[in-house]
Amino acid sequence: MATALDDQPVALFLAEAEAVELTLNYIDQLNELADLVGLAVRDIFENLSRVDRADIAAFMEAASPYTKAGAAEGADMAAAYLSQLTGTPIRPTDLVMPTINYDDPFLRTWHQLSEGYGYDAARESGSSVAEMLGRDATRDGAAERMGKPGTQVRGWRRVISAKACEWCRVVGTQLYKTQQSATFGHHGCKCEIVAVPFGPDPGAAINKARLKELQDSGAVKRVSAARERSRDREREALLALLT
Repeated sequence: MATALDDQPVALFLAEAEAVELTLNYIDQLNELADLVGLAVRDIFENLSRVDRADIAAFMEAASPYTKAGAAEGADMAAAYLSQLTGTPIRPTDLVMPTINYDDPFLRTWHQLSEGYGYDAARESGSSVAEMLGRDATRDGAAERMGKPGTQVRGWRRVISAKACEWCRVVGTQLYKTQQSATFGHHGCKCEIVAVPFGPDPGAAINKARLKELQDSGAVKRVSAARERSRDREREALLALLT
């Protein structure tokens, strides 16, 4: 019986080693682009003569061309990666631009000042947030496009970075049913979302190798020990309140 899938192009899947190499190259290129966009947005914030509420609009006007370009270029990279990974042609799709909170660098600066930090230290903290805006816009554009693979896939996976935290290592073991459910993280997170075709799972292979590297280096043990110490302190504080 004919089905709608009969009209779909036949995917020629890569071998696992090729899929892993392709995925690592994609992540490297996306990180390089995100770094460039992040530094551009940071420079715009650092060159502001003031960080008053009235200056937010000027920052947004100057930074938005970079964040939009980063998101669009990130989406194009993801589309090219998907095409090579799944063996299907690139299909045009509408990109939903990520929501960017351009006031975040200002809020961070004001918060640091209210906490007693010096002006230079507060501005530096705000600059770091501005840089993250540019990085996140680029990655969000790529993640948005990754959710529209143009062919059937098994799901989506988070590929952990070389210095992934304990939490990211745990959530990186899961296979997610939607791109949206796989898209989450924390400030400074460098884990990437990739589609998993009905073939090799490059994300699983990369995560397995990186987990072994982290375990061999002792990072897993150190992070787990630090987390346990934190839990002990929380329990002690709770007991102190109850007694």
